Amino acid sequence: YDVSGDSIIGWADSNDLIRTMLGTEYGDANLDLRVDLDDYNLLAANFGLTGGWAKGDFNGDKKVNFADYQILEVTFGFGTGGSPAPPPVPIPEPATGTLLGLGALAMIRRRR
Repeated sequence: YDVSGDSIIGWADSNDLIRTMLGTEYGDANLDLRVDLDDYNLLAANFGLTGGWAKGDFNGDKKVNFADYQILEVTFGFGTGGSPAPPPVPIPEPATGTLLGLGALAMIRRRR
């Protein structure tokens, strides 16, 4: 849903929903306005499974995996007196890195 009103559905909408409307942060699986051990335990219990926000899928790819753990790691401590977290950065899938590497190799071979 286009929460931000910019006619684009993306991270801006997620940020508006999570940070502005709900007043919390990425990683707050149970929406108690803190990113703490309870949220980590929810993610750990569902790691490797499919699921939504309440199971630890913080990037919306319908999988609870390492990318979600990285988001929780960056925001851990929010609402508990910890330092404020920077906005999450979308993390490319491992296959993307492989494709980029192959493309770079092809370009190097082509230049010779």
